[in-house]
Amino acid sequence: MEQSPALDVLGIGFLDGQVLLVNILEDQKLISFHQEGKVTSISFRTDLDNQAMMASANLDGDISIWNLEKKRIVCNMKNAHDGVIGKVTFIHGQPLLISSGEDNKIVEWLFDNYSGGDYGWPRVLKQRSGHYSSPQKIRFYGKDGKKILSAGRDQTLRMFSVIRDSQSVELSQRLSGKKAKRETRLPNIIQFAAEETREKDWDNIIACHSGQAFSTTWSMSHKAIGKHEYTPKDFSIVKATAISVCGNFGFVGTLSGNVEMFNMQSGQFRKTFKGHTKTITGIQTDESNKYIYTSSLDKTIKIFKQQDQSLVKSIDISSIPSSIVLHRSSGLIVAICDDMVIRVYDAEAGKLVRQFEGHKNQITDVAFSPDGRWLVSASLDSTIRTWDLPTGYLIDIFKVDSIPISLDFSPTFDFLVTSHSDKVGLCLWSNKAMFEHVEFRKISDVDIATVNVPASEFGPSDEDHVDIDGVDSQTDLVDEQEQINGLRFMLPEQMMEKSLLTLSNEPKNKWQTLLNLDLIKKRNKPVLPKKEPESAPFFLPTSQGVEPKFEKPKNLDSEKIDGDDDEMDVDSKVTFGFGQIETEMTQLLKKGGEINNYLEFFDYMSRQSVSSIDYEIRSLGGESDLLLLFKAIGWQLEEKKLFDATQAYLRVAINVHSDIIVDALTQEDQDADGLKSALKKILDLCETEWGQMDSLIRYTTCLVDHFTML
Repeated sequence: MEQSPALDVLGIGFLDGQVLLVNILEDQKLISFHQEGKVTSISFRTDLDNQAMMASANLDGDISIWNLEKKRIVCNMKNAHDGVIGKVTFIHGQPLLISSGEDNKIVEWLFDNYSGGDYGWPRVLKQRSGHYSSPQKIRFYGKDGKKILSAGRDQTLRMFSVIRDSQSVELSQRLSGKKAKRETRLPNIIQFAAEETREKDWDNIIACHSGQAFSTTWSMSHKAIGKHEYTPKDFSIVKATAISVCGNFGFVGTLSGNVEMFNMQSGQFRKTFKGHTKTITGIQTDESNKYIYTSSLDKTIKIFKQQDQSLVKSIDISSIPSSIVLHRSSGLIVAICDDMVIRVYDAEAGKLVRQFEGHKNQITDVAFSPDGRWLVSASLDSTIRTWDLPTGYLIDIFKVDSIPISLDFSPTFDFLVTSHSDKVGLCLWSNKAMFEHVEFRKISDVDIATVNVPASEFGPSDEDHVDIDGVDSQTDLVDEQEQINGLRFMLPEQMMEKSLLTLSNEPKNKWQTLLNLDLIKKRNKPVLPKKEPESAPFFLPTSQGVEPKFEKPKNLDSEKIDGDDDEMDVDSKVTFGFGQIETEMTQLLKKGGEINNYLEFFDYMSRQSVSSIDYEIRSLGGESDLLLLFKAIGWQLEEKKLFDATQAYLRVAINVHSDIIVDALTQEDQDADGLKSALKKILDLCETEWGQMDSLIRYTTCLVDHFTML
């Protein structure tokens, strides 16, 4: 039921497809229309003065446009949505119709086709859409990490943009010729592979479909299905696909155990790789187009030479591999096995180098980090785990409320994308190690953190609900993280040469900000309009002048505080005793000086923010406190560690307390002599260490210039 622009006139839709316009004031039936299917929504157009138009939708995804003046249908848009249309509505005063349906799509239609005194078919002006059934396979596309390819159970292949949603599109399956005789959409895609190398030249995506004996090619440049459908020579069902790094060749693995290679440009058969006795489960290609890696239900991984199809190596596995993933730069192959174990092999040697156990259910997908150091895995036990390959440790684990089906790591190392069994969207997780310093340690299953995947916007709102258990668990995680942050990772002594300088793990911009903090504060200070000075209360005596000032009572002119040589006015009580304040930094400096070990002090400083470090250094009281700081800096320079941090602390201290240092250089007492000695030691150490570093840099630059003839 919908109110029309006319007073007392309603539009009423019925289950039999009838649409009635009724004057409820006079209880009179005005117009009757009939459409196919049950009526789900009605809307009236309000921007026309000489015509009246109405839109109605049904359960089959059709939208009908009616001319109420001429009492006839204008157009019937078949399959405007895939499935039930939930709502259609005209925007008030504009020739725009918005429709939404269960296909997770919202469309804006524009009525700008006017001829013969009547409006014709509208055209799509804008639309936003996504999967309306869960994505089954997702992969980042390209080296910039800005695009994601996703194949879902809704029989679509989509490209999602990480940076701008308006660039996300569905790759068209529009068919022509003989292909148009089959169903509108292809069956579900179970595997696909893509390379951007030849994107602008020919098709650069290959996909295989559920239960089908052919593979399809797609063009990312055209955002549509490609020219070729490759059918294996034995007409066996295609189970796996791959594409060469050069983009010239596609590979398909079949149910019979063969792997066939064809040309992506022409779609013509080239070679067959034989050796497996059972179904192919995975295909990977190396970065030099030299070898092909295949896995099969016969519990083997085989390595073929691409040039002559010869079998180079066969790796036996104790469990069936459901798929394999290759890290091209390092030559490591990961086999996802049915016994819930992840096995990592060296492709060149054919040896098992790592084996990760811990998942409690079938593993659904794995992904390498771009540098090959981490391996991220997802499982039907709803956990996502991160494994450190060099150490073989589990370094991160969290549990989600929806089973993760597929995942992939961004080529730029900043994001992890996941898809889930009962979610139609993709979840993008940021990599904290990319944006801040993170301490890694070996963890176990008891450290599992539960993370709620964002729910649908149509679901119930929890803004007014406070989950006490959730707050407690989050508090525990924060406390645990604070304990982890307290741990410092130290390299074994045998791995460090004592003559080498080491830097801190802090980002470079931290020290740049510390050295320019005054300039940054000055630049960020808001510019306020000048205010006229407020007039003093009438009962306070003021002196005459351009700028009136308060007069000091005469009876206070002679009041002084008795002391040694310095005299302080009673008016300056606000600054009295400031030099005696002992901060935590000063306490740690004194403690380190007693045992001649300042590790605790430097650990404390590394945990402070830039503003806190600046405040701590400025709060040093006098020569004695400065002497403690310079001794700590000299000790750290002798240790040849945290070289960048000590240089930053030193520069800030000299800039802030330059007056104290200059006075000490002209005095002859115990504190001044100690300060001179500490500064002389720091100067000698800096000249020695930087001299060695400078000579190495000059030597390296000289060699580079010589060999490059620049």
